[in-house]
Amino acid sequence: MNQEAICELKNNEVSDASVMALVPIVSAYMLTYNHAQYIEQAIKGILQQSIDFPFELVIGEDCSTDGTREIVFEYQKKYPNIIRVITSDNNIGMMNNSTRTLQACRGKYIAFCEGDDYWIDPLKLQKQVDFLDSHPECSACFHNVNVEFENNPEKNHIFHNTKMKELYTLVDIVSDYFIPTCSTIFRAGLFVDFPDWYLKMPMGDWPLHVLNAQYGDYGYIDEILSSYRVHDGGVWSSQSRIDILKKTISAEKIVNYHFKYKYKHIFKRKTSRWYKEIACIELENRNSTGFVNALLKSVGNNYSLSNIINCMKLFAKYFMPTFYLLVKNTNEKYV
Repeated sequence: MNQEAICELKNNEVSDASVMALVPIVSAYMLTYNHAQYIEQAIKGILQQSIDFPFELVIGEDCSTDGTREIVFEYQKKYPNIIRVITSDNNIGMMNNSTRTLQACRGKYIAFCEGDDYWIDPLKLQKQVDFLDSHPECSACFHNVNVEFENNPEKNHIFHNTKMKELYTLVDIVSDYFIPTCSTIFRAGLFVDFPDWYLKMPMGDWPLHVLNAQYGDYGYIDEILSSYRVHDGGVWSSQSRIDILKKTISAEKIVNYHFKYKYKHIFKRKTSRWYKEIACIELENRNSTGFVNALLKSVGNNYSLSNIINCMKLFAKYFMPTFYLLVKNTNEKYV
């Protein structure tokens, strides 16, 4: 049964039993800001879902200036029993919009789709709900997605093009970023309140995965069920790589503190890697001060012999090019 049919049922049924039966099993959670050219595709991908349970679409609209709000309200009027719109008189920012929208969701499960992404498989939600129903040990599940570059379609690719595990633990999620936001569905109510630090984060998805993964593994469905769009107006794609890396380092410090440094060895390795990548970018930019500072921070977070050697090679590439030519064939990702 698709959502249009469910909407008709809700309009016609009046008994208390009918109302209770149609309490949403899934809340589709959508954040949007200035997504006028994408939002219809995102909404339609949700409405096309073929499912055997009712669900709602909860849209957090953060005072867009491009007509997004008008489009959202048009759909809300057309599907009043499915779509709820959360708004305010002023732009409150991504993280505040995220928490208020999540808290407004009523479903047993919450599925993500931001306003510039879209679901491509009408069975996506059914497959994920069936998975979680049959895997009570899991707090969430995700799947593969297409990555679409709006201005560079030749760069389009599948997000996961290597063999994935069936289950991922908290340690896995702390260690890396591999869960596309538009692929995720998780159990609601795993924790009561967001920690104070959540609103300070530069992104909302990874820290939420970290919080959820404390209560169960993440399952993986090896199918492409959604598309993630990369465009100039994206929250991350509109920023420079150095800015993204610095914000990532900041977010990881906060999460490291949240776990009372239980995973500090993981975070130090990651921080070292990010600073080494920053050093490489500064090397390309011929920014000697930025290069040296980033390189020193990489070593400061990872004293391993291999990291020290690789950082020395980068230093030689910038300041001792003749010597660097003698050692450049040594395998190292960033040289």
